[in-house]
Amino acid sequence: MSDQSRARDRIDLALARGRSVQVIYVFTPIEQAVRWLVERGIRAGRSVASAAVARSHWQSQATVLALADRYRDRPAVRFGLLVNGLGADGRLRPIDDLRPLRAAADRRFPDQASFQRYVASLVRQELRERQQDADPANPSPELERSLQLGD
Repeated sequence: MSDQSRARDRIDLALARGRSVQVIYVFTPIEQAVRWLVERGIRAGRSVASAAVARSHWQSQATVLALADRYRDRPAVRFGLLVNGLGADGRLRPIDDLRPLRAAADRRFPDQASFQRYVASLVRQELRERQQDADPANPSPELERSLQLGD
């Protein structure tokens, strides 16, 4: 969902074929997403660069909101929001519930680069905390692999 042009083309193609479209955006607060990212890196040895995570998180919100605006008057296209993470109730919400979350992020981070720096700092902090929980003098191979999450 981070590529607005591609997402728009896919929606338009479905509409041209007479189909309806339902887009469910799953929002996870970035702090929770980073915890899960590091956990997956440790447990499964699969890591993703923190810059890629930040870029996708940032751009996908902008994309889904722009698409919701574009198709607002098209009954065949519906948007919804699921909030993922601690305290989430699993209830499908209107996509407009994402707007205040995005507005808060825009106030906190003036641009995508500052958000990427924040995400990189979260990754480093999460790795430090996990390393302290393990034997700090002898980090596990999984933890060392997760350090490749990088910027």
